[in-house]
Amino acid sequence: MFSSDQIRQYIQIALDEAKKASEEGNYPIGSLIVNVNGNIESRDRNQCSTNADVTAHSEILGIRKLGSKVNKDTLGEYYLFSSLEPCFGCSFFIARTNIKYIISALKDPHKGGTSDLHTLGQFKHFFKHIELTNEPFEDLKEQSRQLMINYFLKLGRKDAAKFYETRN
Repeated sequence: MFSSDQIRQYIQIALDEAKKASEEGNYPIGSLIVNVNGNIESRDRNQCSTNADVTAHSEILGIRKLGSKVNKDTLGEYYLFSSLEPCFGCSFFIARTNIKYIISALKDPHKGGTSDLHTLGQFKHFFKHIELTNEPFEDLKEQSRQLMINYFLKLGRKDAAKFYETRN
């Protein structure tokens, strides 16, 4: 595993990608896939709106870039760092890779994600090989939370923004 400083740096890079996504009119979500040596193999951001492709989530774009390198049947171990916990759909694709760790700046209070699937009885076996860490740094959690609030408010979606308001 990486040091606290390295984890912070990787999450900050994911947040930088999330900011770019937001500026481009997409959901403000960024992610990167890092190998065990600490090399960034993929750095992506959500591009659903700009690509008119509902599957263009940052995590999926990263998995596509790496192709067979992250196939669950190949040797290797990868880490996924994300500005927001991966959604349900991305989580299922991640579970079919050799990504062993997911570290997210913010647990998704709006729609849920990997952490919810990780604990559901019928899916536990599917996610047992993935270690999940949400919200390791309060300041980075706040950055992600603010990006999500601003995105939804810009769209006039106060109903969605309220889910990201400060919570315990």
